[in-house]
Amino acid sequence: GSNVQIIVFPEYGLTGLVVDPTEFAIEIPAINNGSEFRNYWLQRLSNAAREHGMYVVVNLLEKAQTENNATIYHNTNIVFDKNGVIIA
Repeated sequence: GSNVQIIVFPEYGLTGLVVDPTEFAIEIPAINNGSEFRNYWLQRLSNAAREHGMYVVVNLLEKAQTENNATIYHNTNIVFDKNGVIIA
């Protein structure tokens, strides 16, 4: 068995540095909102965390809507717990 408890991906570790965030940005669901995700990559990361019983920290390009319905982008780190749930 492995003693690894956490894996941390580097900044832009999944996408590389991008010029146009619209290609890669995703909406991040609420914290502690289960482990079933509409986004393919979030689901894969969740499954990997659960399957290997470790925390996974990954840097993503997040898109969100403002009150004025404008799209904004964030360079965001998210944390999956050992059950594949986003906790931070």
